[in-house]
Amino acid sequence: MASIPACVTDSLSAIFYAASQPMAVGQSIPFPLADSMRTVTVAMKVESKEEIKTPAGTFQTLKVEPTADEGIVKNRGHIWVWYTDDARHMPVQIQARLFWGTITFHLQSYDTK
Repeated sequence: MASIPACVTDSLSAIFYAASQPMAVGQSIPFPLADSMRTVTVAMKVESKEEIKTPAGTFQTLKVEPTADEGIVKNRGHIWVWYTDDARHMPVQIQARLFWGTITFHLQSYDTK
């Protein structure tokens, strides 16, 4: 049995792990991702800055695309996450373009408490 590296994430927690890291356009954030019974390296590539409108408001964001040389992220289409371009890096939109179509998630609301 192979050992599990430190800080390995699953697909959902990877979104929030990336949000905890410093981000700048052109930067890539690598980390280990659990993929079925193995671990693969995923890189979150910060592609651009964009203004995104959601039901929760309009946000200045950083558009990030996860990429990998193997595993679930590779050859599944494209996935992007838009994080607020501030210290919070709050995910406000996620879009997946898959072979069967496109699905988009928008932030509906948030509480500052």
